[in-house]
Amino acid sequence: QGQAPEKQVLEVISRKVCNRNALTQLPNPRRYTLHHPTLQFECDDVLETFGESLIDALTLGEDLATFCWDIDICGSRDEKFFDFEPEDDDDDDDEDESARSEGQDL
Repeated sequence: QGQAPEKQVLEVISRKVCNRNALTQLPNPRRYTLHHPTLQFECDDVLETFGESLIDALTLGEDLATFCWDIDICGSRDEKFFDFEPEDDDDDDDEDESARSEGQDL
């Protein structure tokens, strides 16, 4: 069609994921009242803002849960529905704090 493959993929995602029928089928474990036009707008906005990065992540086989947390679109208070977990990047800090607090107890 003369379009870049990335643009074609984004169009398919927009058509298949960000349409009202697909969005109404999304899980809503907390039973929030959803305004579907707003939900569709947000979906389109995420694709517009992060679409190229999403295609790169998919192409490189990156963990999408990590991608979700990196771009800060995963809900931190929501239940783990899709097994998205925040990246645990503060292990060294925790060990340093533990060592400091143990030293203070002595």
